[in-house]
Amino acid sequence: MAGDATPLVEPVPWAASAAPTGLAFVRPTAAARWLPSLASLEASGLGELVVGSSDPQTVEELATAGFPAQLLPDAAALVAAHVPPPGGAVVLATDPVEVEPGFANAAASLVEADPRVAVVSFLCNDAGHLSFPRPGEPTHVAPRGRDLADGPDPTQHLVAAARFVPVPLPAGRLYLLSATALRLLGPLAAPPSRRPEAGVADLALRAQRRGFLSVLDIGTFVFRPVDLAEDPLRSHPFTGLAPEDDQWLSRQHPGVDVLARAEHHRTESPHRLAIRAKAAHLAGAEVVIDGTMLGPTEMGTQVGAVALLSALAERPEVARLTVCLPGPVPAYAEQLFGLPNVRPIVVREGDPTGVGHFDLAYRPLQPDQTFPLAQWWLAADRLVVEVLDLIAYRNPSYQRDHEVWLRYREGLLDAVAAADAVVVISDDVAGQLASEAFPIEGDRLAVIPNGTDHLTGHEPAVVPALLAASLGDGAPFALCLGTDYSHKQRDLAIGTVAELRRRGWPLTLVLAGPSVPFGSSRVAETIALRSAAPLLRDALVVLPDVSGPERNWLLRHASVVLYPTAAEGFGLVPFEAAVFGTPTVHVPAGPLASVLPDLPVTAVDWDPPALADAAERLLSDPGIAAAQVSAVRRSGLGYTWRDNVDRLVSVFEATLARPRRRRDPPGPPDASGRAPATVDRTGGGR
Repeated sequence: MAGDATPLVEPVPWAASAAPTGLAFVRPTAAARWLPSLASLEASGLGELVVGSSDPQTVEELATAGFPAQLLPDAAALVAAHVPPPGGAVVLATDPVEVEPGFANAAASLVEADPRVAVVSFLCNDAGHLSFPRPGEPTHVAPRGRDLADGPDPTQHLVAAARFVPVPLPAGRLYLLSATALRLLGPLAAPPSRRPEAGVADLALRAQRRGFLSVLDIGTFVFRPVDLAEDPLRSHPFTGLAPEDDQWLSRQHPGVDVLARAEHHRTESPHRLAIRAKAAHLAGAEVVIDGTMLGPTEMGTQVGAVALLSALAERPEVARLTVCLPGPVPAYAEQLFGLPNVRPIVVREGDPTGVGHFDLAYRPLQPDQTFPLAQWWLAADRLVVEVLDLIAYRNPSYQRDHEVWLRYREGLLDAVAAADAVVVISDDVAGQLASEAFPIEGDRLAVIPNGTDHLTGHEPAVVPALLAASLGDGAPFALCLGTDYSHKQRDLAIGTVAELRRRGWPLTLVLAGPSVPFGSSRVAETIALRSAAPLLRDALVVLPDVSGPERNWLLRHASVVLYPTAAEGFGLVPFEAAVFGTPTVHVPAGPLASVLPDLPVTAVDWDPPALADAAERLLSDPGIAAAQVSAVRRSGLGYTWRDNVDRLVSVFEATLARPRRRRDPPGPPDASGRAPATVDRTGGGR
């Protein structure tokens, strides 16, 4: 429940009543190595910095360098001497580290707001099981951007929402200790080595017995320089402690070694998920794209896909896009694949096996029975699929026979149930999924509308040769653009133009788009043509395929675009036509009603005379036609590919920060090419 959220999962602004005191305990002969760290801590905005050491000579050297130090037996005594007031905290540095200004602000606010938090650890390049960017693998390299919460970031809400994650045991060389834990549980214990890290681990485990928490702050990075650390880049055990301290801790807390083994094999613990998501956010994720729609023919789908992938490649959160193609790079996509971080790979039957392993796989087109789900699941740590509509899911005529249609439906269900996230292109599609009881929870579903700015209106244009031979120069024509799927209702465009010609408008109808093998409107178009034969004699041109420049010419020169479709996932054609200054007639139903509100002219229904009424208003009044175009273009301002990619990157990062949808991949495909139905379609996973 949203009302039950705790500060652990909410952004925590800087609101602590007092800055924490900084404590640093310097071991003998280490004064020189500590100087950069002490300077960094002093400048970080802590309330004060108190330095201690057990060696008189070291105390003297620190004082000479401008850091007066207290002579104390160990770090436990230093902490005991500076227990903060209730609600406060201290920061304890146990080895030279470098920090950013304000690094402890959010953590101090957290322990003040939530007294259950006993110990806060920070991301660090050398912190055992909390090492960043790879837990358990210390590195000497600092990430770009030390303060991981700073900088403009359209997905900052995701980062902030996971700012603090629970950890089984604190680690590192810098900790924030809460006053609540120190006052309730007493001072830090002194382990055999007298190293304070073991004392902090013991404090955290004692606190856990009482129901308190240890957390990791993933918004702040602490750098442990390799040339200053006492034991740099050692392969630490899970606890990050010396062997004698490990044994001591196990005696104090039986079972900590079992915990260590269990957490070592738990690849999707909260802190590992958070660290992996943060690493991908900073360095960029490796993303593999199912680009099988990028074939030799360029239609609206291909134009939109190129725009989407081009915008995605520009995002710093994406290190590289590997795009799986069905064949050679088509000419219309050469600019996309000229980008330095976009790699084309030709795959067989959409199977990415052997291409490599990626952070995330994304299929920006409808998954169906031909989608090799098992292979794509294995290709990446996370899988995101996109559902464009449920037209073919509900229409058996779009497949060769009913058995293939049932496999299509099963393939779509399997993909939605197995994917870590599902993207839909409109609220209408989301509603259709809900109405069909698809197995998808709210946090896995994202509505990301298409962009509409992939065309500018200045693209090169070429008159189709067949049209030039059939249509006189400057002769007016109505355009119906798209495949001949039955839901596109091209037969109604035929009836509409016949009605307009009957009313005296000398229009030719241009039907432009490829024909589909199943579920076409061929029969309906034939019937409509025979009915309108006297009116449409020599006034119909069918263009089975058009190139991008030819499509641009048609959109620019048409008198009106007829869009009699009854089922769309989004509806791009009116936006594309408006870019070239051409008005469109459609019925405001489904997503077209929401993405194109308040137009001057729409058809009341799909009856050809009603469509003709709307078209006639646009044809007879240039002012109304211009207002129609302007209204569509204004609506289009709210749907850009940049916004689309902003939201998509948010989905990617949220998906990487959540546990994998299923613990086991689906089995190998069956004879139909579809993965076996091993997915729990109730929405709960396996």
